[in-house]
Amino acid sequence: MIPSDLYSDVLDALTNARSQMISLPWQAALDAETSDQRVAASNALIQVQSAIVGLSNAVLGDIAQEMQANEAGLTQAATNLTTALNDITKVQNVLNAVGTLISNVAKIVPLL
Repeated sequence: MIPSDLYSDVLDALTNARSQMISLPWQAALDAETSDQRVAASNALIQVQSAIVGLSNAVLGDIAQEMQANEAGLTQAATNLTTALNDITKVQNVLNAVGTLISNVAKIVPLL
């Protein structure tokens, strides 16, 4: 895959996750969860934002090689996140998918 396409796909998955994680349906799903789940969701949202900022501030030419080296993991994680976001009432599935994508992005850009 062309690095710019991979970059775009990962950034799209992250921004979609952020949008869903600040939506009313997500908040309603969180209301039904434990306090630990709500804290985990808040931390995941912070990590998503950090990954978006990290990728957005990176120069594609500087990270293209790392992206290509991690292409399989990034592609699979972005796909899994998109699938998990189709049913945001399954909070743990979304959090797991976010965590996987974040860990793959962290191999490419430093996160806060």
